[in-house]
Amino acid sequence: MRSNKRLESRAGWIIFGTVTPNTIASSHRRHWWRIAGFAMLLALTLAALFAWWHHRQMPTYQGKTIAEWFREYRTARTNIIFPAGAVPFVNVAGVSTVGGRVQIIYSTPPGAMPRGLLFRSTSSLPDERTLQPFRAMGTNAALWLAREVRRDDSAATKLYLKILGKSPPSIQKYAPKVEPRAQIRCDAAEALAAIATNAAPAVPLLLETLADGTNSRMVRPFVARVLRSASFEQDVLDPTLRELQRKDLYGAVELISELSLRTKQAACVLTNAMVATNFTGRPLAISAFYNFQEQSEIVIPVLTPLLISGDRALVESVGAVLQRFGEKAALALPAVLETLKSTDPGIRYEAVRVLEAMGTNALPARSMLQQATHDESIMVQRASARTLAQLTEDGLNSE
Repeated sequence: MRSNKRLESRAGWIIFGTVTPNTIASSHRRHWWRIAGFAMLLALTLAALFAWWHHRQMPTYQGKTIAEWFREYRTARTNIIFPAGAVPFVNVAGVSTVGGRVQIIYSTPPGAMPRGLLFRSTSSLPDERTLQPFRAMGTNAALWLAREVRRDDSAATKLYLKILGKSPPSIQKYAPKVEPRAQIRCDAAEALAAIATNAAPAVPLLLETLADGTNSRMVRPFVARVLRSASFEQDVLDPTLRELQRKDLYGAVELISELSLRTKQAACVLTNAMVATNFTGRPLAISAFYNFQEQSEIVIPVLTPLLISGDRALVESVGAVLQRFGEKAALALPAVLETLKSTDPGIRYEAVRVLEAMGTNALPARSMLQQATHDESIMVQRASARTLAQLTEDGLNSE
């Protein structure tokens, strides 16, 4: 009954002209402003609660959170210098070395007036005093540092830095300074490497970082340093290698080389690198194969098909690896004999060199080596004669 009276009275107001459409619209606007204000207040409250909860979740040592200790760790190794004029040699896209001693880790574009340059001595080691809190916090510190290594710049930060880099110097001078996450991630990885005995629980997070491809290129050497000092099974890196080779093949080869990986998946990645077109890291892949000398049964089956590819540069690369395996390269003997029939004298020479490295395991190729002493290439002739002489000498010694 009361609601009906309210409707009747409201209708009466409209009839007598007390309430107009403008006043109704104004009332609606105030209503939405109240909702917006309440939503903003709620968002700020939730943000404050999250910040408080996040602060409570951080490991602490002697009354300070790990974030505070990390800031002290970074400050202890960084000096802020304010130059008097423009700096033409600064590169905002990467890290440059000046005079072999000082490393620029953050700046503004070339020719601009920077607000401040952060310089760090590349010869200085982490301050032991600032590392002690991380060691005291143990595994908790390792996980926190690993999350810092994992966290890259947000999309908004990348956009801001991109726009700022293209802005006039007058705007850059007064714009808020934002340090890219790259150097922060490197510092976190360096601190993590210093407490390597507690770093094992952080390995899964570090592997996720490696799988990011080119986004983690700058921090990758530091992560590899941590992994070298942590104990884990090499097979756990196989999924990371499969993911990384799709995004950054050179980075995958570099990781295999730095960690001396000797898994079947690592051998497959190196093989893909050997056959990749215009791949500049082939020498690095060859040197990484040298770590597999104790796993010849893994490497040789994936390399032997490359011997009969007909590509001289590829055959020379594979031959260089097989020669390092010595007698163990006998698993590739059928493919080497097939390579010896090539019409390219350079490929035939490489085949003879591999046979020479096999020692007595090359005895089944003696007849073909005798024919090769009459090869049209003088290099093939000499290598074949030398290999036959070695086989004869080894046979006499064995008797």
